Amino acid sequence: MKKADRCLLWTSVFGYLVLSVSVLLMPKVADAPAGSLWRVLPGGLFWGGLLLGSLFQILLALRYRSWRRKQGIKKKGRVGLIGFFRTPLAREADVLLVVSGSALLVVMLFVSDAAYICYVLLGLTIFAFCMHCILNGRVFCSMLKRKALDK
Repeated sequence: MKKADRCLLWTSVFGYLVLSVSVLLMPKVADAPAGSLWRVLPGGLFWGGLLLGSLFQILLALRYRSWRRKQGIKKKGRVGLIGFFRTPLAREADVLLVVSGSALLVVMLFVSDAAYICYVLLGLTIFAFCMHCILNGRVFCSMLKRKALDK
């Protein structure tokens, strides 16, 4: 069960990474000729990454729910979107989210010739937000607790 959970987790992280990287390809769309692969690729990667990451997070949450029922655990915990700094990895993701979001805001408001850096910061902010939600979530926290109990 643990290996399957890890596989689901890493696949969802990969999906969200693909989603974030697709933002970096978006400037190519404006320069690409009509009918080119570059017109379709960023959008396909964006929606594919979103679907892949979300689907595997849902599957992981369903596995967590069935494990919780078998263990007789009633308490659910908070959603990862609301919580901050719950695990050491979550601390890093939360700091990255605040820094990249702030940098994106500053660059968009005060720098006039910062075209591609905005895409980089937007991709980084999206990935940091996804990691914030995953790493502060109840499923990841329970995976860490199960790992600690097994040792």
